[in-house]
Amino acid sequence: VVLFGRGGDTSRAPNTCKLLSDILPPHTLELFRDGGGEIIFSRLNCESKILPHVAPTNHRLTCHLGIFVPPESSGRCEIRVGEEWRRWEAGKAIVFDDSFEHEVVNSSSQARIILLIRFWHPDFSSPHSMST
Repeated sequence: VVLFGRGGDTSRAPNTCKLLSDILPPHTLELFRDGGGEIIFSRLNCESKILPHVAPTNHRLTCHLGIFVPPESSGRCEIRVGEEWRRWEAGKAIVFDDSFEHEVVNSSSQARIILLIRFWHPDFSSPHSMST
């Protein structure tokens, strides 16, 4: 569910969107509207995976905030970035450069839900400052 970004629908999670609007600087929300990032709820069903992939550039970073993470006892639920595997934890964030190869595995018996935030890399002032 895309909350902010292209195709975003804040009516899908109004309380979450209100909180994000209150805490994020206005220019950040403008960047999302202009394609410089996005905030989505991401659900990965049990017994599924996202194959290895990379972003086309390193112009953005990605943050995964654990919302519901299956317990280890229900099976493997992890992300790999580069050579490193990590488990999500509810209420904790993982930030990574998605231009590195990454993949996700959920072999648990439950769905995993995260708040995924893709934001412009802080070394760049805005997506409009980049030449194509």
